[in-house]
Amino acid sequence: MHSKWNYKMATIKDIAYLHTADEFELLRFHRLRFRENDLSEKYFLNVTFEECDFSAERFREATFRNCRFVNCNWALAKFPESALFACDFTSCHLVGIDWTQFKWKRQLTRRKNRFDVSFTDCAMNYGVFVAMKMHRAVFRDCLLREALFTDADLEAADFSGCDLQGATFGGTDLTAANLSTARNYAINACANTLTRARFSFPEALALLYALDIDLEE
Repeated sequence: MHSKWNYKMATIKDIAYLHTADEFELLRFHRLRFRENDLSEKYFLNVTFEECDFSAERFREATFRNCRFVNCNWALAKFPESALFACDFTSCHLVGIDWTQFKWKRQLTRRKNRFDVSFTDCAMNYGVFVAMKMHRAVFRDCLLREALFTDADLEAADFSGCDLQGATFGGTDLTAANLSTARNYAINACANTLTRARFSFPEALALLYALDIDLEE
């Protein structure tokens, strides 16, 4: 089976190209510094962004569908009323992003939609995921320190290799989630749903700290 990224793309290195149209498809943007007017109200389909800088800017009503972000900097960027569909982030700097500001796919049936945005080897510290529906979300080898997952639906989510130091979980659904190789988490087993969630020793001992029991060696 061919990867969805195996097609040939034209590489764009001039920011002025973004002001020639409102919709872009099958392109590769390489080492560009984006400002608010560059991306706001624009539509990107099957586009790859490599080593691009979106940091500390505000991008309004931008839509990214089947896009890939590699070694990009999104630190402290804002995306009000923007949308992500089937996008992949690899080795990106995504610190301080409020992910609740995006327009996510609506739940139209009783069957849960898979969260189709994935993150691999990304720095996502201080991210906000409060009350988000993230069924089967993928976070692999990511830094999620001080992230907020309060009231989020993370059923069957994959946190393989993630650092969750200081991350907040409360009223969070972690049913069948994979935290077997995650580390530094502090999850109150009484205040979250952990049915069939996967953990490994010695990190899993952190689940006992909220139970008001004495542990002896």
